[in-house]
Amino acid sequence: MISTGSDGLSLNQKIQKFTLLNESGDKWLSRRKIIGGTNTNLMELIPHKYPWAMELFRKHSENFWSVDKIDMSKEKEDYDSLSEIEKKAFEKILCSVNSIESLTYLNYQIVNQYITAPEVSLGFSVLQFQNAKHAYAYSKIIESSVGLTESENVYNVWRTSEELRKRNSLFNAKLLEFCNNPTTDNYLRNVVVCAISGTVFALTEFSLIYAMARRSKLTSSSNLLKYVHRDIREHSTFLLHVYNTTLEENPKLSTGEFKRSISNLVREMVNIETDFVQSVSAGMIPGLSDLSIAKFSQAQANRVLKTANQEIMYPGISGNPLPWFDTFAEIKSI
Repeated sequence: MISTGSDGLSLNQKIQKFTLLNESGDKWLSRRKIIGGTNTNLMELIPHKYPWAMELFRKHSENFWSVDKIDMSKEKEDYDSLSEIEKKAFEKILCSVNSIESLTYLNYQIVNQYITAPEVSLGFSVLQFQNAKHAYAYSKIIESSVGLTESENVYNVWRTSEELRKRNSLFNAKLLEFCNNPTTDNYLRNVVVCAISGTVFALTEFSLIYAMARRSKLTSSSNLLKYVHRDIREHSTFLLHVYNTTLEENPKLSTGEFKRSISNLVREMVNIETDFVQSVSAGMIPGLSDLSIAKFSQAQANRVLKTANQEIMYPGISGNPLPWFDTFAEIKSI
């Protein structure tokens, strides 16, 4: 393990994976660190240092939902009633969000090996479980609407859609920066990438399906996505706590140059996601225009940056550019 010292970790400092039982691990709660600590690696959860991490676990336990309880019996009929452009958009979005969940799931397997606070490690385990659950939810939507025999075509959309391949390639490359080079700055960027993949990527894409459900199409798919949506919001809150707390524990990391790199990272991800979703909608999804899609993505990015204690990137964007989005995504009953 790394002894961080009073000044904490430096930006380009390598961090190490934990082992199993570390008998010489630090028992003092005051010296516990999210990364770079010397924990025993046992799940000694009380007392805990990071209450927000335990809150995620409590919310997960209280908000537990079952994919199989959503009635999907009418989705095939709804899918068949869509225009060809809507069908293609629906299939591209399902392939895309499944890609996001899959890559994030694999990423957390790696990232969690470097976490040295048990309650934070527990939180990442919750995120990973929910990534898997979301992938299962998408499989139920695909099977119920497109059909089991056509499911492979949906999963393979990323192979034929140039825009989705570019988006997936960028997302994968950003995650691999930490996986291949586990430094503290890459770790922090990895956390931001994951927060953006949920709040910007997934939620912007959900807006296309919500827009269809507003016209009484694919309402069961929309109802299922509402539970995923709630999880994503909780994931973002957790990840940004991890980001902010790591900077607090290691003030040397919070440099102007590093913050500019985060802004550039967010801008690059927002731009490629906006291009992808606009290409999917093709201006043919009622209630969504290229401008509203761009503004919605930018508003979500501003939310992440503000929570990360950074200057917002899109000062002209205020409120919700899709005023129906949050109301339509409310969970009323299961």
